[in-house]
Amino acid sequence: MNATLTRELQQRLGYHFANPDLLRLALTHSSTGAPNYERLEHLGDAVLELAVTDWLYRDFPHFGPGQMSILRAELVRAETLARFARQLELPWAVRLSLRADSRGLRQRTSVLSDVFEAVLGAVFVDTALDRGNADLATVQTVLRPLVLPLADTVIHRNPGFYRVPTTERPLKPLASGLSLATGNPCPYPATSNQ
Repeated sequence: MNATLTRELQQRLGYHFANPDLLRLALTHSSTGAPNYERLEHLGDAVLELAVTDWLYRDFPHFGPGQMSILRAELVRAETLARFARQLELPWAVRLSLRADSRGLRQRTSVLSDVFEAVLGAVFVDTALDRGNADLATVQTVLRPLVLPLADTVIHRNPGFYRVPTTERPLKPLASGLSLATGNPCPYPATSNQ
């Protein structure tokens, strides 16, 4: 991967790698026969779960465990991660063998979700190299612009998210369809409480 591509990807991620080789590794498929993203993907999977769970715990104190689990499951499923990879334009940056590329692996949901997790793993490892210890908050900063719109959509389409889990007393959605997470206008109208 050339320096221009590396810079563009870092700009889209909103994160500058201290070691750009980690980003290259995160984008290298096993079909190349070279060192590949599989270990970073394994780490990135765990980091993603923790980053999303921590964010839900801190930003949605009125959510019970069931609500947190539903939202987390939607945010970390393979189809969602592949969509995030496409938003970041990662498919064209994935290094594949010619045969794997001709079989369409570049657009496969499984490959793109793995690559996205590997990139998060690479960010996590790189923060340790750059700052001396791994930084979950930096991973969350990379994730935030991707997950917030989807979280708002899931929350606004599911009236159960407006209930306080311990009292069954409904919460009122923010005025005029504002996002619960950001306070900004949400592209989807709030559902009515029942």
